Amino acid sequence: MAAYIYIDPASGATTSKWTYSVWCKRTGLNGLPQSLLTSTGGGSTTYTEITFNADDTLTFYNSDGGSADGQLKTSAKYRDIGAWMHVVCIYDSANVTTTDKMKMYVNGVEPDFQTDDAPSGNTTIGNTYPHFIGAYDSDASRTANTQYFLGDMSHSQMYNNAVYAVTDFGSFDATSGIWKIKTSGPSATYGTNGWFLKMEDRTNLDLDSSNNAYTFSTSGTLTPTYDNPSNNFCTLNPLWTDTGYWSGDTGTPDISDGNLQGGKATHCNYLSTMATDTMKCYWEVYVNDTNQAFGIVGARPTGGVTQGYNDTTYNAVYPYASKIRTNGVEAGGGPATTADSYYMFALDPANNKMWYGREGTWVGDPAAGTGATWTTLPEVEFTPTAHPMATTQENNSYFNFGNGYFGGTSSGTTEADDAGIGQFKYNVPTGFYALCTKNIKAYGG
Repeated sequence: MAAYIYIDPASGATTSKWTYSVWCKRTGLNGLPQSLLTSTGGGSTTYTEITFNADDTLTFYNSDGGSADGQLKTSAKYRDIGAWMHVVCIYDSANVTTTDKMKMYVNGVEPDFQTDDAPSGNTTIGNTYPHFIGAYDSDASRTANTQYFLGDMSHSQMYNNAVYAVTDFGSFDATSGIWKIKTSGPSATYGTNGWFLKMEDRTNLDLDSSNNAYTFSTSGTLTPTYDNPSNNFCTLNPLWTDTGYWSGDTGTPDISDGNLQGGKATHCNYLSTMATDTMKCYWEVYVNDTNQAFGIVGARPTGGVTQGYNDTTYNAVYPYASKIRTNGVEAGGGPATTADSYYMFALDPANNKMWYGREGTWVGDPAAGTGATWTTLPEVEFTPTAHPMATTQENNSYFNFGNGYFGGTSSGTTEADDAGIGQFKYNVPTGFYALCTKNIKAYGG
């Protein structure tokens, strides 16, 4: 179910000057607009919005009674579903410098714009109209919502009657050059109708940490995640999929719930957004049907429907037939043919070893480095080499890379790796880590 956060401001405030900052991670490209922030007046012709368009460009748009009164539309298309991005929008219609009346920054820089029109009047932002985070409402009724944002969001900050520099919200890392978050706001005062939703309190995701301490409302169910702008976690990759290996397999996999659930009525393959050559990593999979296979993949299948998960680049367990596949070769000795099961995987790519376990019990001992199910890794095309993957024939697979959830369901436990990172259902073997950017930086890619 689509979810979003909204507030009905009790009183009006400055509508001609404000600064908005938000970090987001897109997890779905559905060919529809997806709104980060909107505020709609009493009808469908007066509104302000910051929205990913259907073509994945980004628009900062103000409409005054049906006519555009200020618009920035990027030339770039934002389709990276594996990384966090930072968006800052500034509105200052009274500024004497035309180019400073309306500004947008993405990851610390102003992008090129295919449309760049300066505003002259006010916005609905800051007024008593409802403000929506993650959706668009066409008539301010809070019932006709569309344009739901598909993804993760963090540090939604609104400063009313103030203009701040993009560098007040982030900075470029001196070593990597990557734009990184500043977790505190540039000011302790947010102005009337300003807010600061850190989204860090996993039990209260719409908590306002600003000096206003406003009460926000949530529609639908928000799913908390350990995935955040300071530590990007692995997910499934909807941009890399394969329809399977049997003739007649059509369509694409259905990847949802923050890209942690994957499935399709017929056969398909999908893999992860992150991989590793050296770091020992751990992840979990829940399956509601045995007719699936999951493990790691080392290369993109080149044979289409003739290869699929039989390709020589796969190491996987196959519960349906209690089989183990090693570089595409099938043998016995696999897991029991039991549905509704949780599986664990521990990968040591530097030593060409991988283990699997089921319901908390390992086959072999990954912490000791003994009894590995696989002692050779797949043929290599990718760099880094080994991507967690799954093949589904019916129903779904639900992955937990330390994000804390299997699809939309909590792991129900607080197990973390040796670095204290992530939330898993089962104890993480000593020396193995969640697949995320902090661990990759610390323990090697």
